[in-house]
Amino acid sequence: MTISLILFSCRKQKEYEILLPAETSVGKNTMGFLYNGSNIWNSFEHGIFFLNDKPDDIPNAKATLYHQPSGILSISLTGQMSTKNNNAEITNNSSIVLTIQNLNISSSTYSFDTLSTSNFVYFENILTSKYYANYSNNSFNLKFTKIDTLQKIISGNFSGNLFNKNGTVFNLNEKTNIDNGRFDIKYIDLY
Repeated sequence: MTISLILFSCRKQKEYEILLPAETSVGKNTMGFLYNGSNIWNSFEHGIFFLNDKPDDIPNAKATLYHQPSGILSISLTGQMSTKNNNAEITNNSSIVLTIQNLNISSSTYSFDTLSTSNFVYFENILTSKYYANYSNNSFNLKFTKIDTLQKIISGNFSGNLFNKNGTVFNLNEKTNIDNGRFDIKYIDLY
């Protein structure tokens, strides 16, 4: 019993290298971006849980294509990133949601603003309770590089500025810049 306690306590904390996912278009359920110049965010759950024998790097990006009775389409892309150390302590927990109302399958580029409620993006750091959203006209853009309705794959890229939001009030002095955003997700249809 003493030997196993010593061996368990000597295990080194595993370090996780966070990388941007490759730009693909095969439905890998990945999403990632750079924020504030050099910080890498990707939609994976990182960590090993000795009790559950859980593997490293589980993809955690989803997309839902909503079919309205009127024929209008909308889509929501979501990604969650969490990192847990060997003691199962959460050291990073954040999420992003990009929503496009009135999706036109033949169109490829969308802008986000607060002047209309059509398209919006939210980025939340759950551990610090920081919440960012699109604010000014065309300050955030998304471009689809693939929409495959047969295999249900949606891929593309996004970038722009998001501003700190507390309730309904924006703090325009605190923003986060998102660059090199990319996603490659198998979507589900909801009618």
